[in-house]
Amino acid sequence: MELMEGDPLFEEQKHQKKLNYKFILSVIVGMVLVGGAAAFASAGGSKSFLARFGRASVATINDVAGKDDFKLAAEVELIPKLVTSEKTIGKKETTPAQNKISSPTPSPTPKTDITSSIFASVTNSQIVAEIKKIPEEIMVATTSAVPPPVSEISTEPTSTPTSTEPLQGQQKPILIYIVQISGPTGTTTEDFISLFNPNNREINISDWKLRKKTKTQSDYTSIRVFPDDSIIPAKGKFVWASSKEENFYLTVDATVTSTQTIAVNNSVALLNKDNNIIDAVAWGEGLVNPYIEGNPVPNPEVSLARRLDRDFMPIDTNDNLSDFEIK
Repeated sequence: MELMEGDPLFEEQKHQKKLNYKFILSVIVGMVLVGGAAAFASAGGSKSFLARFGRASVATINDVAGKDDFKLAAEVELIPKLVTSEKTIGKKETTPAQNKISSPTPSPTPKTDITSSIFASVTNSQIVAEIKKIPEEIMVATTSAVPPPVSEISTEPTSTPTSTEPLQGQQKPILIYIVQISGPTGTTTEDFISLFNPNNREINISDWKLRKKTKTQSDYTSIRVFPDDSIIPAKGKFVWASSKEENFYLTVDATVTSTQTIAVNNSVALLNKDNNIIDAVAWGEGLVNPYIEGNPVPNPEVSLARRLDRDFMPIDTNDNLSDFEIK
């Protein structure tokens, strides 16, 4: 007699088929997970990891088959044994014939031996005992909890961010901008030297110094060593002035002062803290061993100043005669 939809026996058979399909799927998922664990173990993975992996696979089977279907899975005894002692690895277990399932044929490789021992058959009571040992947090594990293969783990070194600030050797040199050797009224002690910072950031010139040479002087005379915390602002100036003339330094907004003066047929240089010449300018005639770049500038009556380009920035061609004009 053909069963019709709605008949209790028909519905029972339909439900049984669904359970069978779910269970087949759960077994496939379990075999894939346990196979991955076995591969990891054969590559050197720990037995503790293998046990945790097996427990996670049971949770996955339980999740796929459904809470009500897990009993069916236990009855047909296809759930692998999860915790295997060191003595069991590679050793086939013997159980009564009614509780025995076929194990894969052992192969000479360690991988097959481990897989065979994992799929050894167990009794219903052993299954229940093993399930009780599984921590609750592992029971909710899914296939997403499986760690990626070792080949997929990134070994790229962490890069360290680097500063975008220019290095000291890459910055533009501080320039001698204006040199005044006499006051407008002929006062010979109203002397000053103005420095200019062409960079877009402030520069610390602590321990830098200004030096001068006279017409026939082979050695130098120190004008001033800059004190600590001497800073030139970005696109800003730093001024030394002679203190010979009382309160003169206030009129030129001097940063530092000293009692030295400069005159005709002189040369001056700016040196950094390592005594490297950063910039130099010479003026006059008959100079024996001057601080100079290229050719000297003629003696000024009052001062000499750097020429400016179209952007009103000081010109620096490393030739004093081309770079400076008399004021």
